[in-house]
Amino acid sequence: LNEGRFEQLAIAEYGKVLQIAPRSAGALSNRGLLYHTLRKYDLAIADFTQAIAINPANPAFLRNRALSYRMIRRFDLAIADYRSALAVTQDAEGRKLTEELLAQLGAGA
Repeated sequence: LNEGRFEQLAIAEYGKVLQIAPRSAGALSNRGLLYHTLRKYDLAIADFTQAIAINPANPAFLRNRALSYRMIRRFDLAIADYRSALAVTQDAEGRKLTEELLAQLGAGA
């Protein structure tokens, strides 16, 4: 009934946070996830891109942007992001996940 209403409210709140702290990579990434949920992939990609510019060593930001790229069928960009995520991923579980995501796209690490 109210599909997307809570996401829209949360997006508005993150907008307020970003007015106060425009370089909050976490807020940008979280808002990007909400946009992704609403299938607003271009807005999600824009937020993830800003988060990555602030903190390029966060593999979650790269994997999340890759997922949005996959949804708009930009597989080349998704593969590039997964490879970048793999390069900065320290933990074995995160590396395994990223390698599996690359394999789903027919790309090796």
